[in-house]
Amino acid sequence: AAIVFVVLVALLAFGVSRMALTLKIGSGAIALVQTGAVGDFQGISSPTMVLPAPSTAGTALVALVSNGSGGGIVVTNFPPGWVKQASVVQSTNTDLEVWVYLNNPGGISAVTFASGGAVFWHGHLSEWSNVLSASALETSGTATATSGTTLAPTTGANVANTGDLAISVWHQHLAGQAAVTFTTPTGFTRLADDGAFATSAGHLDAEYQLSPATG
Repeated sequence: AAIVFVVLVALLAFGVSRMALTLKIGSGAIALVQTGAVGDFQGISSPTMVLPAPSTAGTALVALVSNGSGGGIVVTNFPPGWVKQASVVQSTNTDLEVWVYLNNPGGISAVTFASGGAVFWHGHLSEWSNVLSASALETSGTATATSGTTLAPTTGANVANTGDLAISVWHQHLAGQAAVTFTTPTGFTRLADDGAFATSAGHLDAEYQLSPATG
């Protein structure tokens, strides 16, 4: 259930990277509380991502960040409380990272992270209820490529628990600026997508599935 496909239509890329990860269920069914828009940050080394409303205490916040700098630029740090759950770099073309704040104290509506360079960053925040408040990551997998329209992350372990949350993220870096089209995999729901942003050479897409099949 953590191995998924996203289709990118008819475009050659310098670099593409994919990541799939599964977060464990807590005391009740996991649910999406709120999701922000994808932020596209041109030439900024410390972007700020926002939520529509302040977070609720005890929920989990998930930050998806990426860039297609061509220089191997990565995140240097998030504020206290945030933990990097998974990351993947495609040579020097793309960086894709997932950071999570478990059992957040509430009242968070914006997050600023620091990076190694003022490049074109993409960032997205979402809030989830009933994610396990400690050691929430169950499994993750990554994959990279330099061209193509599909990419399937490999996983280090199978989904073990019922009721979990699976998130699959794609960063794509084009040979030139253009809009792109992403296709949601069967069984998944669109979480974030800036493919329509035509003045960017890079794009971020995220999909999620509640209670993926075990095994």
